[in-house]
Amino acid sequence: MINILFYSENRFLIVTLLTSQVSIMGLPVELTGYLGVSIYSFLILLYILFHEIRHSEKEMMSFRLFLTVLITTMFLIAFDIFSRCDGFSKPYYPFLNHLGNFLLFFFNLLLPSFWFLYVHNQVYQNDAKTKRYMVFFLLLNLLNAASVIVSQFAGWFYTIDSENIYHRGPFFAIPAAITVLLILMAGAMVLSNRKQMEKKQFSSLIFFPVPPLLCIILQLQIYGIPLMLNGTAFSLLIVFINIQYKGVSIDYLTGAYNRKAMDNYLKKKIAACRQNHSFSAILIDLDDFKDLNDTYGHDIGDEALIASVRLLRSCVREEGFLARYGGDEFCVILNTDSPKNLEQIIKEISDCFEHHNRICLHPYRLQCSMGYAIYDCGTGQSGEEFIRRIDKLMYGCKRERKKTYGA
Repeated sequence: MINILFYSENRFLIVTLLTSQVSIMGLPVELTGYLGVSIYSFLILLYILFHEIRHSEKEMMSFRLFLTVLITTMFLIAFDIFSRCDGFSKPYYPFLNHLGNFLLFFFNLLLPSFWFLYVHNQVYQNDAKTKRYMVFFLLLNLLNAASVIVSQFAGWFYTIDSENIYHRGPFFAIPAAITVLLILMAGAMVLSNRKQMEKKQFSSLIFFPVPPLLCIILQLQIYGIPLMLNGTAFSLLIVFINIQYKGVSIDYLTGAYNRKAMDNYLKKKIAACRQNHSFSAILIDLDDFKDLNDTYGHDIGDEALIASVRLLRSCVREEGFLARYGGDEFCVILNTDSPKNLEQIIKEISDCFEHHNRICLHPYRLQCSMGYAIYDCGTGQSGEEFIRRIDKLMYGCKRERKKTYGA
């Protein structure tokens, strides 16, 4: 019995598949068992795929890359099923065995390549930077494909004898080693940028390699253990639950939460508010952002917005809810109701922007005006009223800044 676990709308759906221990439709018992495990993984990925297509922001590169990772994994599972016809003697088994192994090796590096690109886009949230790596991975996969074609004659990676028995070639470990290297490089990228990432995002991305890497090690040591792609399917489920499932609430450009998610979160905070346990909020507006756009173009303007989110996230960390409120405005909702703590965070944000301006070589400066306040439960203010109050304070700050700096 195989239990399939799906996550949908905060509830778990259990779908049970019964895989017989006897031959089904003339299939060998060993292949029947593997088919059950593969169907388990395939259905998980199929559910995630349908959910992503229906609910995610299709303009986001992270959506397209995650979709590609899903589809690639599904195809590899299908190819892997064919390759499990190893050793069976009926006329069609040798054909399926040859076809499955050829396609598996031919497309072997696609999955770690797309995963690296997905992680890069999640970490840096910069589509242009992610695209720069695509040429490298295209060349890498073309080289791999050419090597697999030559291997059909030279036996570099594998051979299949006249008895339909698969044998590893002398260079079998090279594609596996490249796969491991790419996954580890993606993990190192996550680790080195952990301070700029949300807790769930970090834990999901850093956990992703664990199941497939353990399975790769097993497959390198023991023949006939087809678990790597099943481990990958499990990892993708974790990524989906903790990252992609939130896609409907994320601003597609900056990776911050969107206005709708902020409104819902603010309502929950107000509903849970008590006199001795309140919260605070900061409204942040980038100064002279229109001039920046007009002078340097919208691409640079988008880059400035993305950089601002990274700076804000590094200041508020997991304790704060960061949303893009409007074009160049952001809102941070914090759990603190201490004026001292709130002032300290305001100072950290200002210092963070100043430090960024000193060390970066951009032709523009990132500056912001902020309005902030602690929510008073006794007033009964709605979320909209509270934000309007902070908005007035923020524009007051902006006017004072213009008077001070004459701009």
